[in-house]
Amino acid sequence: MRKNLFLLLIAVMAAIHVCAQEVEIATLQNGDDVQLFFGHDAFIDAMDAAESGGVITLSPGRFNATDITKPVTIYGSGYETKADSLSVAEGKALYPTILYGDLDISLDSLQQQTNHLYVEGIYFNGDILNVRYLRNATFIKCLFSSRIGSNVESYNNFITQCRISYLSPSHFCTLNISNSIIKYIYGSSTNLLIQNSLIFKGESLLATLKNSIMLINASINEKCSFYNCMLPKGSGPDLQGNWREEKISKILFGRDEISYNDTSTYELTEDAKKIYLGTDGTQIGIYGGSQPFSTKLTIPRVVKRNIADKTEAGKLRVNIEVESGDESF
Repeated sequence: MRKNLFLLLIAVMAAIHVCAQEVEIATLQNGDDVQLFFGHDAFIDAMDAAESGGVITLSPGRFNATDITKPVTIYGSGYETKADSLSVAEGKALYPTILYGDLDISLDSLQQQTNHLYVEGIYFNGDILNVRYLRNATFIKCLFSSRIGSNVESYNNFITQCRISYLSPSHFCTLNISNSIIKYIYGSSTNLLIQNSLIFKGESLLATLKNSIMLINASINEKCSFYNCMLPKGSGPDLQGNWREEKISKILFGRDEISYNDTSTYELTEDAKKIYLGTDGTQIGIYGGSQPFSTKLTIPRVVKRNIADKTEAGKLRVNIEVESGDESF
Protein backbone atom coordinates (compact mmCIF):
# COMPACT_ATOMS: atom_id res chain seq x y z
CA MET A 1 0.00 0.00 0.00
CA ARG A 2 2.87 2.40 0.74
CA LYS A 3 4.24 1.83 -2.76
CA ASN A 4 0.82 2.62 -4.28
CA LEU A 5 0.49 5.82 -2.26
CA PHE A 6 4.05 6.78 -3.22
CA LEU A 7 3.26 6.38 -6.94
CA LEU A 8 0.01 8.31 -6.56
CA LEU A 9 1.76 11.24 -4.87
CA ILE A 10 4.46 11.25 -7.56
CA ALA A 11 1.78 11.56 -10.25
CA VAL A 12 -0.08 14.31 -8.40
CA MET A 13 3.01 16.39 -7.69
CA ALA A 14 4.24 15.94 -11.26
CA ALA A 15 0.95 17.25 -12.60
CA ILE A 16 1.18 20.28 -10.35
CA HIS A 17 4.79 20.89 -11.35
CA VAL A 18 4.20 20.64 -15.10
CA CYS A 19 1.37 23.14 -15.39
CA ALA A 20 -2.04 24.09 -14.04
CA GLN A 21 -3.82 22.28 -16.87
CA GLU A 22 -4.61 18.57 -16.90
CA VAL A 23 -1.71 16.54 -18.26
CA GLU A 24 -1.76 12.79 -18.87
CA ILE A 25 0.93 11.18 -16.72
CA ALA A 26 2.09 7.58 -16.57
CA THR A 27 4.29 6.64 -13.63
CA LEU A 28 6.31 3.46 -14.13
CA GLN A 29 8.07 1.63 -11.34
CA ASN A 30 10.45 -1.19 -12.25
CA GLY A 31 11.83 -2.34 -8.92
CA ASP A 32 13.29 0.76 -7.25
CA ASP A 33 13.51 2.69 -10.52
CA VAL A 34 10.73 5.25 -11.17
CA GLN A 35 10.08 6.94 -14.53
CA LEU A 36 7.51 9.51 -15.61
CA PHE A 37 5.95 9.81 -19.07
CA PHE A 38 3.69 12.63 -20.24
CA GLY A 39 1.02 13.19 -22.87
CA HIS A 40 -1.49 11.06 -24.76
CA ASP A 41 1.22 8.47 -25.62
CA ALA A 42 2.41 8.14 -22.02
CA PHE A 43 0.86 4.69 -21.59
CA ILE A 44 2.48 3.46 -24.82
CA ASP A 45 5.87 4.68 -23.60
CA ALA A 46 5.38 3.18 -20.14
CA MET A 47 4.33 -0.21 -21.54
CA ASP A 48 7.34 -0.21 -23.85
CA ALA A 49 9.71 0.54 -20.94
CA ALA A 50 8.00 -1.75 -18.41
CA GLU A 51 9.58 -4.95 -17.20
CA SER A 52 7.72 -8.06 -16.05
CA GLY A 53 6.22 -7.24 -12.63
CA GLY A 54 6.41 -3.48 -13.18
CA VAL A 55 3.72 -1.08 -11.91
CA ILE A 56 2.14 1.53 -14.20
CA THR A 57 0.00 4.20 -12.52
CA LEU A 58 -2.07 6.40 -14.85
CA SER A 59 -3.50 9.80 -14.03
CA PRO A 60 -6.97 10.88 -15.16
CA GLY A 61 -7.05 11.64 -18.86
CA ARG A 62 -7.20 10.04 -22.29
CA PHE A 63 -4.28 7.79 -23.12
CA ASN A 64 -3.75 6.26 -26.55
CA ALA A 65 -4.05 2.50 -26.25
CA THR A 66 -1.42 -0.07 -27.07
CA ASP A 67 -1.35 -3.86 -26.79
CA ILE A 68 -0.77 -5.21 -23.31
CA THR A 69 2.05 -7.72 -23.73
CA LYS A 70 3.68 -7.96 -20.30
CA PRO A 71 2.51 -9.20 -16.88
CA VAL A 72 2.40 -5.81 -15.16
CA THR A 73 0.12 -4.03 -12.71
CA ILE A 74 -1.86 -1.13 -14.20
CA TYR A 75 -3.68 1.33 -11.93
CA GLY A 76 -6.02 4.04 -13.24
CA SER A 77 -8.09 6.66 -11.44
CA GLY A 78 -11.38 4.83 -12.12
CA TYR A 79 -14.00 5.08 -14.85
CA GLU A 80 -16.40 7.50 -13.16
CA THR A 81 -17.03 11.05 -14.32
CA LYS A 82 -18.26 13.64 -11.84
CA ALA A 83 -17.79 17.01 -13.44
CA ASP A 84 -20.94 18.99 -12.62
CA SER A 85 -20.45 22.65 -11.73
CA LEU A 86 -20.81 22.09 -7.98
CA SER A 87 -18.27 19.27 -7.91
CA VAL A 88 -15.80 21.34 -9.92
CA ALA A 89 -16.32 24.38 -7.67
CA GLU A 90 -15.74 22.29 -4.54
CA GLY A 91 -12.67 20.63 -6.03
CA LYS A 92 -14.36 17.22 -5.88
CA ALA A 93 -14.64 16.47 -9.59
CA LEU A 94 -13.80 12.95 -10.71
CA TYR A 95 -12.35 12.20 -14.12
CA PRO A 96 -11.70 8.76 -15.60
CA THR A 97 -8.56 7.15 -16.90
CA ILE A 98 -9.42 6.24 -20.50
CA LEU A 99 -7.47 3.91 -22.77
CA TYR A 100 -8.58 5.21 -26.16
CA GLY A 101 -8.58 2.83 -29.11
CA ASP A 102 -8.52 -0.90 -29.80
CA LEU A 103 -5.96 -3.18 -28.23
CA ASP A 104 -5.07 -6.85 -27.82
CA ILE A 105 -3.91 -8.63 -24.70
CA SER A 106 -1.30 -11.27 -25.45
CA LEU A 107 1.32 -12.30 -22.91
CA ASP A 108 4.31 -14.61 -22.94
CA SER A 109 3.38 -17.67 -20.89
CA LEU A 110 6.89 -17.98 -19.41
CA GLN A 111 6.73 -14.50 -17.89
CA GLN A 112 3.42 -15.33 -16.20
CA GLN A 113 4.95 -18.07 -14.09
CA THR A 114 6.22 -15.44 -11.63
CA ASN A 115 4.15 -12.31 -12.39
CA HIS A 116 0.52 -11.85 -13.40
CA LEU A 117 -1.41 -9.10 -15.15
CA TYR A 118 -3.51 -6.92 -12.82
CA VAL A 119 -5.63 -4.03 -14.16
CA GLU A 120 -7.74 -1.69 -12.02
CA GLY A 121 -9.73 1.50 -12.54
CA ILE A 122 -9.51 1.79 -16.34
CA TYR A 123 -12.14 2.91 -18.86
CA PHE A 124 -11.51 0.81 -21.98
CA ASN A 125 -12.90 2.85 -24.86
CA GLY A 126 -12.20 0.47 -27.77
CA ASP A 127 -12.44 -3.19 -28.66
CA ILE A 128 -10.31 -5.84 -27.02
CA LEU A 129 -10.66 -8.21 -29.95
CA ASN A 130 -8.12 -10.82 -28.95
CA VAL A 131 -7.14 -12.13 -25.53
CA ARG A 132 -4.41 -14.74 -25.93
CA TYR A 133 -2.42 -16.94 -23.59
CA LEU A 134 -3.53 -15.11 -20.46
CA ARG A 135 -2.98 -16.81 -17.08
CA ASN A 136 -4.19 -15.77 -13.61
CA ALA A 137 -5.01 -12.21 -14.69
CA THR A 138 -7.35 -9.90 -12.77
CA PHE A 139 -9.48 -7.01 -14.04
CA ILE A 140 -11.17 -5.06 -11.26
CA LYS A 141 -13.38 -1.97 -11.21
CA CYS A 142 -12.99 -1.36 -14.96
CA LEU A 143 -15.48 -0.32 -17.62
CA PHE A 144 -15.40 -2.07 -21.00
CA SER A 145 -17.47 0.13 -23.30
CA SER A 146 -17.00 -2.01 -26.40
CA ARG A 147 -16.29 -5.67 -27.14
CA ILE A 148 -14.11 -8.17 -25.32
CA GLY A 149 -13.45 -10.83 -27.93
CA SER A 150 -11.93 -14.27 -28.24
CA ASN A 151 -9.92 -15.84 -25.43
CA VAL A 152 -7.34 -18.22 -26.89
CA GLU A 153 -5.87 -20.61 -24.33
CA SER A 154 -6.58 -18.23 -21.45
CA TYR A 155 -7.04 -19.83 -18.04
CA ASN A 156 -7.93 -18.96 -14.47
CA ASN A 157 -8.67 -15.28 -15.12
CA PHE A 158 -10.93 -13.00 -13.07
CA ILE A 159 -13.21 -10.04 -13.80
CA THR A 160 -14.57 -8.40 -10.65
CA GLN A 161 -16.79 -5.35 -10.02
CA CYS A 162 -16.70 -4.28 -13.68
CA ARG A 163 -19.19 -2.94 -16.23
CA ILE A 164 -19.09 -4.87 -19.51
CA SER A 165 -20.88 -3.90 -22.71
CA TYR A 166 -20.21 -6.99 -24.86
CA LEU A 167 -18.47 -10.19 -23.86
CA SER A 168 -17.89 -13.17 -26.17
CA PRO A 169 -15.78 -15.81 -24.44
CA SER A 170 -14.54 -18.80 -26.40
CA HIS A 171 -14.48 -22.49 -25.53
CA PHE A 172 -10.76 -22.22 -24.80
CA CYS A 173 -10.84 -20.13 -21.65
CA THR A 174 -11.41 -20.36 -17.93
CA LEU A 175 -13.03 -17.19 -16.63
CA ASN A 176 -14.60 -16.21 -13.31
CA ILE A 177 -16.83 -13.11 -13.37
CA SER A 178 -18.19 -11.75 -10.10
CA ASN A 179 -20.19 -8.74 -8.90
CA SER A 180 -20.27 -7.26 -12.39
CA ILE A 181 -22.82 -5.72 -14.77
CA ILE A 182 -22.99 -7.26 -18.25
CA LYS A 183 -25.05 -5.75 -21.06
CA TYR A 184 -24.67 -8.63 -23.50
CA ILE A 185 -22.85 -11.93 -23.39
CA TYR A 186 -22.56 -14.20 -26.39
CA GLY A 187 -20.74 -17.48 -26.53
CA SER A 188 -20.18 -20.59 -24.53
CA SER A 189 -17.57 -22.06 -22.28
CA THR A 190 -17.98 -24.90 -19.82
CA ASN A 191 -15.36 -23.12 -17.72
CA LEU A 192 -17.26 -19.83 -17.42
CA LEU A 193 -18.47 -19.03 -13.89
CA ILE A 194 -20.64 -15.96 -13.30
CA GLN A 195 -21.43 -15.06 -9.70
CA ASN A 196 -23.44 -12.24 -8.12
CA SER A 197 -23.78 -10.43 -11.42
CA LEU A 198 -26.49 -8.64 -13.41
CA ILE A 199 -26.87 -9.81 -17.03
CA PHE A 200 -29.17 -7.92 -19.36
CA LYS A 201 -29.06 -10.40 -22.22
CA GLY A 202 -27.38 -13.74 -22.84
CA GLU A 203 -27.27 -15.63 -26.11
CA SER A 204 -25.85 -19.10 -26.86
CA LEU A 205 -24.85 -19.07 -23.23
CA LEU A 206 -23.21 -22.10 -21.68
CA ALA A 207 -21.94 -21.36 -18.21
CA THR A 208 -22.46 -21.81 -14.49
CA LEU A 209 -24.37 -18.96 -12.85
CA LYS A 210 -24.70 -18.42 -9.12
CA ASN A 211 -26.67 -15.78 -7.23
CA SER A 212 -27.10 -13.77 -10.43
CA ILE A 213 -29.89 -11.96 -12.27
CA MET A 214 -30.67 -12.33 -15.99
CA LEU A 215 -33.24 -9.92 -17.37
CA ILE A 216 -33.68 -11.20 -20.95
CA ASN A 217 -33.41 -14.88 -21.83
CA ALA A 218 -32.46 -14.84 -25.51
CA SER A 219 -30.86 -18.27 -25.78
CA ILE A 220 -29.56 -20.45 -22.97
CA ASN A 221 -27.91 -23.82 -23.49
CA GLU A 222 -29.70 -26.61 -21.66
CA LYS A 223 -26.37 -27.61 -20.12
CA CYS A 224 -26.20 -24.35 -18.18
CA SER A 225 -26.17 -24.68 -14.42
CA PHE A 226 -28.05 -22.17 -12.24
CA TYR A 227 -27.93 -21.77 -8.48
CA ASN A 228 -30.17 -19.25 -6.68
CA CYS A 229 -30.61 -17.09 -9.77
CA MET A 230 -33.48 -14.87 -10.94
CA LEU A 231 -34.42 -15.64 -14.55
CA PRO A 232 -37.17 -14.59 -16.96
CA LYS A 233 -39.98 -16.99 -17.73
CA GLY A 234 -39.66 -19.11 -20.86
CA SER A 235 -37.80 -22.14 -22.08
CA GLY A 236 -34.56 -23.09 -20.42
CA PRO A 237 -32.80 -25.62 -18.22
CA ASP A 238 -34.03 -27.11 -14.96
CA LEU A 239 -34.78 -24.21 -12.65
CA GLN A 240 -34.96 -25.98 -9.34
CA GLY A 241 -33.60 -23.73 -6.60
CA ASN A 242 -34.03 -20.59 -8.75
CA TRP A 243 -36.74 -17.99 -9.35
CA ARG A 244 -38.51 -17.38 -12.64
CA GLU A 245 -40.64 -14.25 -13.04
CA GLU A 246 -42.15 -12.14 -15.81
CA LYS A 247 -41.59 -8.71 -14.26
CA ILE A 248 -38.10 -9.03 -12.85
CA SER A 249 -37.38 -5.29 -12.99
CA LYS A 250 -40.47 -4.47 -10.95
CA ILE A 251 -39.92 -7.26 -8.43
CA LEU A 252 -36.23 -6.64 -7.79
CA PHE A 253 -35.70 -2.95 -8.58
CA GLY A 254 -39.16 -1.44 -8.13
CA ARG A 255 -39.26 -0.16 -11.73
CA ASP A 256 -41.12 -1.39 -14.79
CA GLU A 257 -37.96 -1.38 -16.89
CA ILE A 258 -34.27 -0.86 -16.31
CA SER A 259 -31.65 -0.35 -18.97
CA TYR A 260 -27.90 -0.72 -19.11
CA ASN A 261 -25.82 2.41 -18.58
CA ASP A 262 -22.51 3.41 -17.05
CA THR A 263 -23.85 5.12 -13.94
CA SER A 264 -26.85 3.21 -12.55
CA THR A 265 -26.25 1.52 -9.21
CA TYR A 266 -28.88 -1.25 -9.71
CA GLU A 267 -29.69 -1.64 -6.03
CA LEU A 268 -32.48 -4.04 -5.06
CA THR A 269 -35.51 -2.84 -3.13
CA GLU A 270 -35.40 -3.37 0.63
CA ASP A 271 -37.96 -6.18 0.33
CA ALA A 272 -36.05 -7.91 -2.46
CA LYS A 273 -32.83 -7.84 -0.43
CA LYS A 274 -34.54 -9.91 2.26
CA ILE A 275 -36.45 -12.33 0.01
CA TYR A 276 -34.06 -13.23 -2.82
CA LEU A 277 -30.97 -14.67 -1.18
CA GLY A 278 -28.00 -16.41 -2.76
CA THR A 279 -26.31 -19.64 -1.80
CA ASP A 280 -24.33 -17.79 0.90
CA GLY A 281 -27.35 -16.10 2.48
CA THR A 282 -26.62 -12.62 1.08
CA GLN A 283 -28.77 -10.87 -1.54
CA ILE A 284 -28.54 -12.01 -5.15
CA GLY A 285 -27.07 -9.59 -7.66
CA ILE A 286 -24.05 -7.34 -7.57
CA TYR A 287 -24.23 -6.35 -3.89
CA GLY A 288 -24.19 -9.90 -2.57
CA GLY A 289 -21.27 -12.18 -1.80
CA SER A 290 -18.10 -11.34 0.09
CA GLN A 291 -17.09 -8.39 -2.12
CA PRO A 292 -20.18 -6.30 -3.02
CA PHE A 293 -20.01 -4.04 -6.08
CA SER A 294 -18.19 -0.77 -5.49
CA THR A 295 -16.40 1.79 -7.65
CA LYS A 296 -14.04 2.70 -4.81
CA LEU A 297 -10.52 1.78 -5.86
CA THR A 298 -8.30 -0.51 -3.81
CA ILE A 299 -5.54 2.12 -3.88
CA PRO A 300 -5.80 5.70 -2.55
CA ARG A 301 -7.48 8.16 -4.91
CA VAL A 302 -7.47 11.95 -5.02
CA VAL A 303 -11.08 13.03 -4.43
CA LYS A 304 -10.52 16.72 -3.77
CA ARG A 305 -7.98 19.03 -5.31
CA ASN A 306 -7.83 22.81 -5.15
CA ILE A 307 -4.83 24.54 -6.70
CA ALA A 308 -4.46 28.30 -6.59
CA ASP A 309 -4.35 30.17 -9.90
CA LYS A 310 -1.16 31.96 -8.95
CA THR A 311 1.58 32.00 -6.36
CA GLU A 312 1.56 34.25 -3.32
CA ALA A 313 4.87 35.35 -1.84
CA GLY A 314 6.55 32.76 -4.03
CA LYS A 315 4.33 29.91 -2.80
CA LEU A 316 1.54 27.98 -4.55
CA ARG A 317 -1.40 27.04 -2.35
CA VAL A 318 -2.41 23.39 -2.90
CA ASN A 319 -5.16 21.48 -1.07
CA ILE A 320 -5.39 17.75 -1.79
CA GLU A 321 -7.72 15.22 -0.16
CA VAL A 322 -6.97 11.51 -0.65
CA GLU A 323 -9.57 8.75 -0.23
CA SER A 324 -8.37 5.49 1.31
CA GLY A 325 -8.58 2.26 -0.68
CA ASP A 326 -11.36 -0.34 -0.69
CA GLU A 327 -10.64 -2.48 2.36
CA SER A 328 -12.74 -5.42 1.14
CA PHE A 329 -9.81 -6.47 -1.10
